[in-house]
Amino acid sequence: MVIQARRNGLTGDEEAVSRELMMRSLPDCRVETVTELIDIARLRSADPHESIYRQGDPVELTLVLDGHVAFRRTTEDGLQ
Repeated sequence: MVIQARRNGLTGDEEAVSRELMMRSLPDCRVETVTELIDIARLRSADPHESIYRQGDPVELTLVLDGHVAFRRTTEDGLQ
């Protein structure tokens, strides 16, 4: 589960799921902070091996609440 900060808002069900996942993933986070994050969140799922960002793209605040990701950067000479 990937949550990206964008001022699109969430549906009621998405907000409830997001709040539960955030509270579980960020247990020491204040409720007010979670609420602010949810207010600007866009919820989306990513498939295995799917690119969330491509090198050179602007990167939004992204919280991965379920699963894991790898960030890779390729240098000009092709090394990672």
